[in-house]
Amino acid sequence: MTSAEAVAERLEAELAPIHAAACRAAWEINVLANTENEVRRIEMERAVSDYLADGERFALIEAARS
Repeated sequence: MTSAEAVAERLEAELAPIHAAACRAAWEINVLANTENEVRRIEMERAVSDYLADGERFALIEAARS
């Protein structure tokens, strides 16, 4: 396995449960629109966004590409 593959697998493994939780939260707000589900959806969308915006993770990707 190359370094790039290892980085990609690590990041995918970290992001997968966050993304799955965000999808579940989006589903729940569409099934039952209430304050609790809306707060959860917002929290999970923010968690995905924060994960993707992390500079250290980006640096890992850039380093693996070299």
